[in-house]
Amino acid sequence: MPLPLRPLAALALLACLLLPACRTTDKADADTQGQDPFTGEPKVTADVHYATAQVFESKLETPGPGGTLPSQAEATQLRTAALSQYAAALRLQPNHTPSLHRSAVLLTDMERYDPAIAMWERYVTATGRTASSLVNLGIANERAGRTAAAEKAYREATQVDPTHKTAHVNLGVLLAREGQLQPAQAALSAVLPPA
Repeated sequence: MPLPLRPLAALALLACLLLPACRTTDKADADTQGQDPFTGEPKVTADVHYATAQVFESKLETPGPGGTLPSQAEATQLRTAALSQYAAALRLQPNHTPSLHRSAVLLTDMERYDPAIAMWERYVTATGRTASSLVNLGIANERAGRTAAAEKAYREATQVDPTHKTAHVNLGVLLAREGQLQPAQAALSAVLPPA
C-alpha cells in the first residue's frame, strides 16, 4: 500500500512534473533507452508496428494443427490485422518504406486497387522513383485494368534504369497484348536476346 503524501510533498511532486527542468534529464535518459519519458514503457515505433504486421503475415503461410493453412476468412482477418499495423506505422512515420511496400503488396493481392495504387504511388515517391518501385506501380495499374497508367510507369522505369529487365519485359508484354507488336519487340529486345 503506498504511503500517503503530505500536502507540501504532493505539491512539490506536482510542480516537478510540470516544470521542464525536472523532466529534461529523465526524458533524455528515457529517449536513449527507447522508453516513454513519463511512463517508462518502451516506445512503440514504426518498426515495432511493422514487425507486428510481419507476424500476422507470416501466419498466412504457416500451417496450423493438422497441417492446413488458414481458411479464406482467417486469411482475410490476418491481412486486415497486418494492414492495420502497417497503417499505425505510417501514422508514426509517413515514409516508412517497408510499411508502404507491404501495405501496397497486400492491397494489390486483395484486389483493392484504388488504395493499392495510392500506396504504390507513395512508395514510388518515398523511394525516390526507383525503377523497381515504378515497375510495382505498373503491375498494380495493369492488374486494375489501367493499361495507360501501367505503360507510363513501365516506360518511366526503363528511363530510370535502361538495363532493368523486368521493366522492359513488362512493357513489352503489355504492348504485345495491346497489339503494338513493333514497340513490344523493341522493348523486349532491349534486354532479351533474339528468340
